[in-house]
Amino acid sequence: MKKSLLNYCGLLGIVAFLSYTAAVVFSPMAYPGYDWMAQAVSNLSAANAPSLSLWNQLSSLYDVCTSSLQCW
Repeated sequence: MKKSLLNYCGLLGIVAFLSYTAAVVFSPMAYPGYDWMAQAVSNLSAANAPSLSLWNQLSSLYDVCTSSLQCW
């Protein structure tokens, strides 16, 4: 039981990492003029950002996985 719980948490962590990475890599494509050297990543998910919709789609698994991990 203990090992399967650890495996489950590890899998959630990997999925969360991949989801967040996808959001960071692909969301700038939906944000014209975004300069990763001058702007924070959080600008991609700001309320008025043109990339917000794409960010929400790509990071949805991140949100689910991190919420599940916080319950334990």
